[in-house]
Amino acid sequence: LVCKALASRTPPHLVVMSARASDNTRKKLRDKCSYYNVRLCELDAAPEDISRAIGGEASVAAVAICDRGLGQLYLDRAEKRERNEG
Repeated sequence: LVCKALASRTPPHLVVMSARASDNTRKKLRDKCSYYNVRLCELDAAPEDISRAIGGEASVAAVAICDRGLGQLYLDRAEKRERNEG
């Protein structure tokens, strides 16, 4: 579904991918995000954790954030967390 969202007329603002996704999945998402010029962030969480966070039952390697405000909020908080850890 993330790959379909990337190819849509209005691509997502951001894609958040599990850093623990398979190498093949990570490469595919990196390539697609690069091609469609969509920012890709890696989250240090298991795909199962991402699935639970969005209310899913199956393993989810990545989520597409289509709302610009929500995407910017995620990026702002991730940047703040990196500054505090660094």
